[in-house]
Parts: sequence; C-alpha cells; structure tokens
Amino acid sequence: MQQYLETVLVFDFMLKPNHHFSLHVVTDLETMGPGHAQSTPVFERINHSLQELNANQHLGEVEATMLTAYCRQANLELILDHNADVRQDIDEALNALKNIEREDHRGMFAGTDLLVWSSTEFKATPFWIQHSTPDRITDHLCGIYNVPRSHWSSTLTRQAHNLAGVAIGRVIYSHRVRQNSVVSCHDNTFLAGTIDKVFTHSHSHPVTQQWNTITYLEVLAMEAIDKWDDLYRQLHCGWLCLQMPITPRTLTIPLSSLVSHFVRTELSLAVKGNPVTHVYPVPKAFFDNNSALPTPTS
Repeated sequence: MQQYLETVLVFDFMLKPNHHFSLHVVTDLETMGPGHAQSTPVFERINHSLQELNANQHLGEVEATMLTAYCRQANLELILDHNADVRQDIDEALNALKNIEREDHRGMFAGTDLLVWSSTEFKATPFWIQHSTPDRITDHLCGIYNVPRSHWSSTLTRQAHNLAGVAIGRVIYSHRVRQNSVVSCHDNTFLAGTIDKVFTHSHSHPVTQQWNTITYLEVLAMEAIDKWDDLYRQLHCGWLCLQMPITPRTLTIPLSSLVSHFVRTELSLAVKGNPVTHVYPVPKAFFDNNSALPTPTS
C-alpha cells in the first residue's frame, strides 16, 4: 500500500484521508478487532441526541447519567450471563409477573387461554331449575313487564340451559375460570360475589306471546361490612367484605346487571373479630354500565 501511494505521488495526485487510513488497517484489526466493533455511527447518533437535549446549562450531567446507565446495563448483562443462580431467580420472577399480568384469569380478555375461550362460549346443557331460583326469576320478570306474580305462576317454565360460561366481547364470565369474582348491581347497590352457575332461561312475553331468552348468573354473594367501619369505601378504593358471610345468600342476576370483575385480596386484619377480604372492582369491561368505579351505597 505504501508503494502504491508513493507511485501515486509521482503523478501529482492529491491524497485523501482514506489513503492514510489504509496504512493502519492491519494494525487496527490486530489491536481493535473487526470494523463493526469500532464503528462510530452509533456514538454519533447519541451525540446528536445529546445536542437536542435541553440541559439548562448543566453541562456534562446528562452524558454522565447516560454513561452510568450504560455501565449498569452492561454489568447486569454480565451477571445474568455468568451467574446461573441469578438466572434461575430471574426466570421465577418473570413467571410470577406473567401470572400477575394474565388478566384473562379475571376475565378481562381471553388472552392465550384458548381452552377456556372455546369451552365457555358455546356449550349448553339442559337442566331443571329448582329451589328458590324460579322465585328470583319471577321477581326479575315482574320488574321488566310490570305484571303480577300470579301471571308467571302458571306460565314460567322450569327448563333452562346450563352454560359453561358466557363471553362479552373478549371478556369471559364463567365458574370454570380461576378468578370468577364479579360485581353486580342488585337492588340499586353494588354487590360482590363469585359465579356459581351461568344459565339461560326462556319465557313467553306477556303481550306478544313470543319466547324471549335471558342469560342469568347465580352468584354466591359476599357480605360487605358496615360502611362506617370501612376506610376503603370512604376513600373510594373498593370495599371490605367478610370472608365468611354471617348470612349466606345466592343471587340470580340477569347478565344486564353484571358490572365487572374484581380483584380480591384476603387481608390478615379483622374487623370486629371477623376476617375480611378487600374487593377492588376492575371496570375495564362494563356491560351496559358506564359509571365510575362501583361503590356500595349501603
């Protein structure tokens, strides 16, 4: 290369910087490795970013902060690459975070739980409603059509279809999912509970005699504590319920009264000697309800 350059000089040729750089290629490769290891465009882009920042005349502080972050990241990657114990702990932490973020277990969206999605939307099994369920359905129908209970005593059928679940958009409500906690609106107040059954029931319209079908949820209601003892309710951050209700209740609510899922947290504290659970609604998926965060009124 030096002989080539000396020959070029004979012809009065103007040398360029690359001609000089070529004399050092071998040395550079031996001392600093391949070209991509010493490429500068990345640093030049960072310099441009630094020039665009408003540092308020505090020169050098932004650069030092970025350099510290780069060094911290490099040290962290070095630890993760060469420490098997740390890698195992990181994997466990990531799995825990994935479980926390899997909102499909609270019914927020189907996510990747395709088995739940396929099993909850379509399967239906005929059965006969019993006990107090017909009375609760009658109460609901009387409120819809404003007719006396005597009308339904002879026309209400006891045949229904048990559903594995029901999907509203990408939201699944089912007793089969791990977290089947829901908030519903009952008698003008919000109640928390767990889904025990999802079913459809058909009835004849009092006037047109056409058959209509309504989807119901049987919910095992949780018992809220007195509002004056509940700081969470006063701060509009959910409310507290007894872990073991004093008066167990099963509600039959129409799907239109369903509000949202909720996050339940078993607390170690007790209110008046009774263990309590914190209820925090997750109003990401309202059904026919666009109000603010639900709060019991009584």
